[in-house]
Amino acid sequence: MKFRYEYLIFPLYFAILFIASPKDATYYAGGDKALGLLYGMVTLNSDFANPVYTSLGWLVTRLPIHDGLAVNVFLSIIPSVISSIIVYMIVFKLTDRRFYATCASLALMSSWIFFVQTLKLESYPLMAMLISLSYLGIVKKNNYLSVLPMVVAMWTHFMIAMVVTICFIGYYKSFRSMWYVLLLSFIMYPIFHYLHKGGFYSYYTAGAWNAVFGGHSDTIVENVTRGLALTVGGIGIALYPIYKFFINAKLRHIVPLLVPLLIFSLFSSFLPEWQWQLFAGVMPLAAISAGIGMSYIAKKSIQYCVAGLLVLSIIPLPMIFQLDNNPTSARVMIEELDYIDPDSNYVVMWGGTYRDFGCFGSNFAVDYYNYFNGDRVRSLHIGHESSGFNVPESYSTYFDFMDKFMVMNPGVDIYYYRLSENSTLKCELISWKAMSH
Repeated sequence: MKFRYEYLIFPLYFAILFIASPKDATYYAGGDKALGLLYGMVTLNSDFANPVYTSLGWLVTRLPIHDGLAVNVFLSIIPSVISSIIVYMIVFKLTDRRFYATCASLALMSSWIFFVQTLKLESYPLMAMLISLSYLGIVKKNNYLSVLPMVVAMWTHFMIAMVVTICFIGYYKSFRSMWYVLLLSFIMYPIFHYLHKGGFYSYYTAGAWNAVFGGHSDTIVENVTRGLALTVGGIGIALYPIYKFFINAKLRHIVPLLVPLLIFSLFSSFLPEWQWQLFAGVMPLAAISAGIGMSYIAKKSIQYCVAGLLVLSIIPLPMIFQLDNNPTSARVMIEELDYIDPDSNYVVMWGGTYRDFGCFGSNFAVDYYNYFNGDRVRSLHIGHESSGFNVPESYSTYFDFMDKFMVMNPGVDIYYYRLSENSTLKCELISWKAMSH
């Protein structure tokens, strides 16, 4: 295969992501979920019902490098780079123009939503790769390549895969021809989830319930406006070629590529702001539509201007969203536990947000540490049990709770992680006993 200069964007993209990434599971990059996923991968005792991601994580954590680094590189950065390559292949196949294919890849790379999720220990980059593979199978008219990645995607992030499958199956024969495979996976996953979690109520069902009956307390117009603003901001300059695609392409191409994005835009409108991460899983579909949309821009000068703006949009991303600037990493949290007294109590708060309840992911750090050190540290789950300690009946914030707790339990040997820097979400290990003197 002849080497082409545009191929250089892919190793450059990898280098940018690697430099900007925290090289670990961090509290800044996903809170308790990131640390919980890492713990589940190492121990195969995950609290999250995503067996594909957990199993792959278990394999990469067997490598002779740090667990957090291994997962970050092999399950976040590499899948994101592969997604950008697949997007290139798809658009080149559909347009026979490498310039449009390159613009499609740049559209994906320039999305800040996709960029940030790539830096995190999360399943969304893997989802993006699987969905991209599925659409590549559709373009190549390969039934197995189109359906099997989507089956794997269902067992990685069921909600995203379900939405995309519904949008695909109505327009592509490859999906309809193997409907029984999709249906079997669609039925089996909820059964697995029920057995794994002991019930159907979970993050997904709670999220869907809140989307309809809860979420933001603002008006519907304000919620929808917020979601649309998030979508526009997440797509950036690629919105213009996507618009050209929307007004020129046929409906059978528009629905599978853009409806998933619209659905998650509306979904995030009624949920807390952090739900924008759902966009990352379907962002390759938006990038494909942007690449095709470039072909509908008549003037070459405008095409080159859009391409240049896409490149310029990538440049500030590693500076704005660089996570490797002193966040609290899993490695730091776990190693610090070596210095506390044996058989000490370590406080874990349940409920609330990190701003109210400190470093909420610290409970998984303790579980991870005890897995390798024989339950050296006891975890005190305030909110589930008092464990013989005097617990305040009312408090406004996590810090208010701790102040009252120390007064009610003077001299108790208990440790906790306190949020010390809002800008980086850095946490520090504190001894309540030391603070009470």
